[in-house]
Amino acid sequence: MADALSDPHPQGPGHHHSEPHRDLSPDTVGPGLDHIVPRLQEEHPRTAYDVKEARHQLVGWSDDELRQIPLMPVGARLEPGAIYVDLREPARREFAATPDMQVPADGLYVPKSAVDHRAWNRLLGVRTAGRIAVNSGPWPAVRGQ
Repeated sequence: MADALSDPHPQGPGHHHSEPHRDLSPDTVGPGLDHIVPRLQEEHPRTAYDVKEARHQLVGWSDDELRQIPLMPVGARLEPGAIYVDLREPARREFAATPDMQVPADGLYVPKSAVDHRAWNRLLGVRTAGRIAVNSGPWPAVRGQ
């Protein structure tokens, strides 16, 4: 009985050591490191300023403006249903991601959720209020002449 009281880890009937010890440090979690990689990418995001081709696509943007345009990392899975634009596409149309989409090696994908509406419209080439159809009520959208 004295041994059971002095042992900080008693081996009583309800105590089991048959389960192996797991090291849950990030280096040993295994191939599913998806939960770690996004945090690293958030700390050091790639922006249009950092990529020469993106700077060439966004002629007329200042360095500060380019730094405000985040680019999705190559190989990153896109959020299903989220809206993106690929700066490499000449037409620069927004698209909704499907569940199986990821950023290709040559993709310059900008997530709509990461930029303000003015920058987004500028990325798409929308420059005047007349080209932006806004319908905030039961009336038809008003377009500039």
